[in-house]
Amino acid sequence: MLREEARWLGQEMGKRAPEDLRPLLDLGSSSEDFHQDFQPWVAQSIYGPLLERGIEIRHQDIKARPGVDITGDLTDPAFIQDLASRSFRSVLCANLLEHVRDPDRVGRSLVKIVPPGGFLFVSCPYRFPYHPDPIDTRFRPDVETLAGLFPSTELVAGEIVRCSTYFSHLYPMHPRWKALLKHAIRLCLPLYAPPVWLLKVLHLPWLFRHLEATCVVLRKR
Repeated sequence: MLREEARWLGQEMGKRAPEDLRPLLDLGSSSEDFHQDFQPWVAQSIYGPLLERGIEIRHQDIKARPGVDITGDLTDPAFIQDLASRSFRSVLCANLLEHVRDPDRVGRSLVKIVPPGGFLFVSCPYRFPYHPDPIDTRFRPDVETLAGLFPSTELVAGEIVRCSTYFSHLYPMHPRWKALLKHAIRLCLPLYAPPVWLLKVLHLPWLFRHLEATCVVLRKR
């Protein structure tokens, strides 16, 4: 998740009453270490403010990792039914739909998790390079297309959020000269993890371009 994307989502959550959000299910959250070491702004803009307001967060991922509370596949109807039985009031689904083969099906399933009046906070890349995890379908929706994946909901807020450059996203904690040096050295080592090296080469045209994310807030009817 990009810094500005996390800030937008956190601000929108802050506009809702705690009883409209708790408990919140964070889908495809990845591990606790990932947020601590690589994307600490997610905790700063989203997790921290929610916890301060007494809003419980449960983290889901397809893999069992430290910090993941619920493990399961979002394309499995039985797993979706299990999630729906847990009385979640809101859902966060950030940067997940470009990594599934059928985002329409997943969108329809996620609506089932929350009750009428429940909220879904959803984001997807709009301008971002190819990034397989394990796949990237290159799904880059605008606000209308993203909201359209979730039937029986109304669009409360939506925006294509302009973010920092891809270079800044890759090296958020590095001084600029160290980041440039690290990146240049890695490009000179094609025999070390060739698939990773190839991806870095393909991403060269993106390095200093500003990224964008499509963010929406939906309320189930």
